[in-house]
Amino acid sequence: MKKLITSSLCAVIMLIIAFSAIACGHSGGNKGGLKYNEFPTNYDPDKNSWEQIDPDDEDVDITWFTNYTFYGGKAADLIYDRTGVKVKFQSAMTNDNQELSTMIAGDELPDVITIGDLRTRVQLGEEGYAYAIDKLAESYAPSLLNRISEEHKRYYSGSDGHLYGLASNFYNDADIAEYEDNIGGHQFMNYDVIVRKDYLNAYIAYKKAQDVSFNQDSITRPAAFLEMCKWVKQRYGLKNSNPTVLLAPFNLTATNDCFNYSLSALMEMFCVPMEDSEGNYLYQYDTPEFVEVIKFLNELYRANLITSGNFSYKRSDVGSNLLNGKAFAYIGASQQHISELGIREKEGHDNATGITDDEHTYVSIVLTNSRGDAPLLLDYAGRGLYVTMITKNCKRVDRVIKVMDYLLSEQGQREMYYGKNEGEYYTYAVKPGEVDPETGKVSTYGRMEWTEKAKEALRKNNTSALFDMGITKTHMLTNLMYTKMTSPDKYGINWLQTWMEFKNKCAYFDYSVSRVPFRYPLDVSDQKALNDYTEIQTDIESVWIEALPNFIMADSEEQVSKLYSAALAKTYDKGARKWVEYRNRCFKAYKQELNIKYAWPKADPEYVAPEVSLFGGSAKYMIVCPDWITWAK
Repeated sequence: MKKLITSSLCAVIMLIIAFSAIACGHSGGNKGGLKYNEFPTNYDPDKNSWEQIDPDDEDVDITWFTNYTFYGGKAADLIYDRTGVKVKFQSAMTNDNQELSTMIAGDELPDVITIGDLRTRVQLGEEGYAYAIDKLAESYAPSLLNRISEEHKRYYSGSDGHLYGLASNFYNDADIAEYEDNIGGHQFMNYDVIVRKDYLNAYIAYKKAQDVSFNQDSITRPAAFLEMCKWVKQRYGLKNSNPTVLLAPFNLTATNDCFNYSLSALMEMFCVPMEDSEGNYLYQYDTPEFVEVIKFLNELYRANLITSGNFSYKRSDVGSNLLNGKAFAYIGASQQHISELGIREKEGHDNATGITDDEHTYVSIVLTNSRGDAPLLLDYAGRGLYVTMITKNCKRVDRVIKVMDYLLSEQGQREMYYGKNEGEYYTYAVKPGEVDPETGKVSTYGRMEWTEKAKEALRKNNTSALFDMGITKTHMLTNLMYTKMTSPDKYGINWLQTWMEFKNKCAYFDYSVSRVPFRYPLDVSDQKALNDYTEIQTDIESVWIEALPNFIMADSEEQVSKLYSAALAKTYDKGARKWVEYRNRCFKAYKQELNIKYAWPKADPEYVAPEVSLFGGSAKYMIVCPDWITWAK
């Protein structure tokens, strides 16, 4: 997200460079040729635009390209039923944006594209490759304008003030406030450390048998965590071929889809600073806190707690280790493996007693730096994950913008998540506008509950049944706050809700960094500065990608320091200082727009850190939870 080495940014760089070169060769997307008033525009702004489609108008066929294979399913059927638009989803064969770059170069863009990038959408729009969403909405779908928050507009608008992309998983400030007020919770961190519950409990019992005053919260410190991992490896005979501590895949390519999850997790937990006391953006890799992170990883490796084989793992390899319980701990994004974790828990769950045995349960904890500073953790999503754009090649923009209106509407969200027909797979436990007896507050969206038909299917097939029923099969323009607030029985059973409930067992904190602008827009008005920035970023990313595994597998702490110093110097030779200056300019401009002085809480001299607890102060860990399969009782 805000890190230097991120999969999305790596892919984005390739795309930006590709189409920047194209733009230098010809007039790009021919922005001036885009037509915004080609079709009738007499729509009632007080009614849903998709409900005003002329019944005599013909069906429309479109191609929707995405870099993600999970799009589609019965979502296309719903879209056609509501709008008369037949969607053909086209998934990329790879995740490196090469196919999209080829489409741009050959002027073969599909009607709609969805990319996992928060930057390129602006440049694509400003170069004329995509329509301005707000201008299309003004003409053909006025109701859509009411569904796009000011925060969304501000973040995804280009230098010309127009909105070129619609983001999924974008948290509006009002939705966040309502969620926290009505549900009584807060957001869940993106990264964590998950450990086998039986081994963790055994270690705590061992330490307390030695010393009744043993403080389990001490396990958050790097040295204490290392000691625990060594004890688990020795006590339970974990083989060298099976890592005691798992990392996210470290395939040594810039386009790997989850290159740095483990590094990102530890950087957040160890409080690697993002901003100094003067409000300047910091080059995180040039900080003592980052050095502590890589030395900690090196200690794990030298203790044979991380195996060299882990560096060639794919995501499925990590998942299979967790599913089979081979690893004690995993550092990264547990939601990437929620399916395997859920299956393992289900295998150890007794429906008669509602108890899940500890052997089949992974729980989530945090680590801290050696000083024990409270971590500063990012929420999941926050400012959006996937960006959907209507390209210049779309022939029926008047109908496609209505598709977007439908998907962003409350009705569209409900039907995409829970199915088309109320009463078939879901009913309202609390209707919108009613007081929810569980919270005592008026519910904006209501709260759902599964029907017996849905429960029966889910008992047999787990979460795959949801896909078969046609619900939760899309991340198109997802509003996660809507899902959280309407979730059946608060637990839910799709992958997202499964993960949310798993995270309830996490050590979590009452603050986050995601609501502040570390995913700030880049300044695209200075094309030369942007091009220089992207070129430098490519160069310095390659340095860190090559260096990181060497840090981890170094023979000694002294060698780590030597390798690190050499890599850092190399990034400065490649322009890191200029890169930081550009980011700082964009960073400060966005903070000024939001009228805030600090984005990273710890930079504020008045910041008071909360107490650190291994279990987040939550009693849930010590209580037998029905967890994600509550519905099956």
